[in-house]
Amino acid sequence: MALALTQKTGTNDFDQIHFEHMSLPKYDFNDINLESCYFNRQFKYPFYINAMTGGTQKTKEANEKLAKLAKHYGLAMAVGSQKIALENKSVQDTFSVIHDIYPDGFFIGNLSANATYEDVLKASQMIHAQAFQIHLNPVQELAMQEGDRNFKHWKNNIALIAKEIKIPLIVKEVGFGMNEKTIASLINLGVSNIDVSGNGGTNFAKIENARVNRNDGFLEGFGISTVKSLKYSQKYQEKANFIASGGIRSALDIVKSLVLGACAVGLSKFFLETIQLAWDEQIKKVDELISDIKKVMILLNVNNIKDLRNVQYFD
Repeated sequence: MALALTQKTGTNDFDQIHFEHMSLPKYDFNDINLESCYFNRQFKYPFYINAMTGGTQKTKEANEKLAKLAKHYGLAMAVGSQKIALENKSVQDTFSVIHDIYPDGFFIGNLSANATYEDVLKASQMIHAQAFQIHLNPVQELAMQEGDRNFKHWKNNIALIAKEIKIPLIVKEVGFGMNEKTIASLINLGVSNIDVSGNGGTNFAKIENARVNRNDGFLEGFGISTVKSLKYSQKYQEKANFIASGGIRSALDIVKSLVLGACAVGLSKFFLETIQLAWDEQIKKVDELISDIKKVMILLNVNNIKDLRNVQYFD
């Protein structure tokens, strides 16, 4: 968590996406409706708190703060990998605390593609999950000295989970993006919610290298941007729902993601930085994000999220 906070987010492919604004807007600020439908649920906003953390007392405190924000805004919230809590019951409360804070919350469980369907059921019960993420992180695992080295069983695991699970299943990358072949394979496995999670934000290969004082940049250059991943997804958007995450820096990046075809945007670092502030400042920061999304939509002559799909962009 600390290493993620220290990484600086600079330019990325979102800077290559441009809009032409309308100098005669046809909507007032109060006409803009941000309601969005994803994970088979209607939400007030097109963004949610994406997977981050859990497993220690410090991360328990972070999850408490994140759940409090989720409750205040009615946001969906994903937790970090629950593997540690399946292996060690003493840290389960670092995840389940979110349900204590927000009993009516829409929570998203999280495990790697190594997980069995039984693991998914246990992790879901732990936080009363209403959706579940399976994360794909081969670059991170291979950068990690103690990481996984066996991957060919992942497809079978995902296919079985997709077949058996009774709540929405999301398969997501962890900041390295997805190419078209990956997207097509996931759809063929029965996955209908895909978080492309491209590069341009937190680099987990860089984090793993920093953990072991490796400074040769091994695997840090791998990755497909969120923008490019969303472009790959466009021919499949009638077959699956796509979520954008990775390198999302602002309201403008959120709108660009939605124009490129995302049904929702998952934010991790934004909320991780936000909970470092006092509560009043947290509210101010999220309110500003919401306001900024509406301002961009006014300039595009769009008053609802669905119609953003029809906005022309240039790159």
